[in-house]
Amino acid sequence: MMTENRQIKTKFKSLDDLIELRWYCILILIMAETTAFISMANVTLMVFAGATPTVIECDNITISSCHEYENLKNASRCSNPVLEYQFESVQVETLIISSMGSALFNLIASYSSNLFYFALWRFFAGIFAGGVSVLLEESPRWLVQKGRIEEARRLLIKIRKIDRLYSENFEKDLDEVLRIEAEKEEDAENDKKYTFIHLCCTWKMLGQTATFLVGFICSSMPMYALLFNMEKLSGSIYWNGAIIGATRWIINITVSLADYKLQWFGRKMSVTLSTVITLICLAEIIVFMKTELRGTVLSIGTNLIISMCAQLFLSKYLIVNELYPTAVRNLAMSAVSIMCRVGAMFSPQLFYLSDIAEWIPYAVLIGFQFVDLLIFSLFIPETKGVHLENHLPPKHERIFGKSN
Repeated sequence: MMTENRQIKTKFKSLDDLIELRWYCILILIMAETTAFISMANVTLMVFAGATPTVIECDNITISSCHEYENLKNASRCSNPVLEYQFESVQVETLIISSMGSALFNLIASYSSNLFYFALWRFFAGIFAGGVSVLLEESPRWLVQKGRIEEARRLLIKIRKIDRLYSENFEKDLDEVLRIEAEKEEDAENDKKYTFIHLCCTWKMLGQTATFLVGFICSSMPMYALLFNMEKLSGSIYWNGAIIGATRWIINITVSLADYKLQWFGRKMSVTLSTVITLICLAEIIVFMKTELRGTVLSIGTNLIISMCAQLFLSKYLIVNELYPTAVRNLAMSAVSIMCRVGAMFSPQLFYLSDIAEWIPYAVLIGFQFVDLLIFSLFIPETKGVHLENHLPPKHERIFGKSN
């Protein structure tokens, strides 16, 4: 048997050698992009749905802020407010046109009679958007690690057929390779059940996990704070949205090419540059806030900040995938995604601080970005070209999760 195993390993060095993705990867990318499109449609809807109109006067009384309008309204001196807006958002009347993503529930939400039902249908729309991800199949290696050998076998045969590399002897060799891989997994760790605690099972992993959890909140704060307050920018909210989208694509493609072509341009370089540029833009917005260049600087700065934060997400998600062992990789992705949503929930509220002073929200965002840059530089290593780990550290090195 050892001779036979050695012969098989000569032909297929590992399970990974059986997975020649090519057309299968293209299919997965298309499905992933579809999921991202639907999710982005949900975010885009909230950008436009949340845009507030400007009250310019009420009963011939000029108004400069929402507070003045509320005071007049409470004093029963405002019966005919004059509003100024680029389109009628949900603050004006029921949403008429929903985003194309999550079409069914967004269509229902557009006819909601009040905020409660609007939030309810949007909740189901979000579930629908996330549900598309179930179309993405698990990797063969993950299936083997979970003991789902037959599913891994079917998936590998499917991949081989898609790549037009299937042969009569393939299944025989495949069965033997899967048996060997399954034995390796069984010998390595029996009855594996991983929880969040395994993301912190060594001091090193504890520091890295804490850094990612805090870092994803920090990265999401400026992006969503500015994205959901785009009506504060000069010019059309539609054109601003289009320019931001185009800028994001240009930056993402440029960074991807640099990562591919330049060996010295790694993941940490991408994160560091994006964070530093974000800090500079936030600082410039504060500096030029009381000058004639305010509108131009705010528009350009917001465009770059949102685009850089989008790149931050891509780079950080890539680092998480490359840094954590296969055994807990999906768990790590889930944890940081939750933190991203936490930042998205609280960040738009930052602009209530502008009632105290207009510069305060931007100063708070600078603080978040500085913390993110500092802890990331200290605790996260470069992962470009690093060998991916399959298993957690040995039990004698762990501080938590020793029983698994």
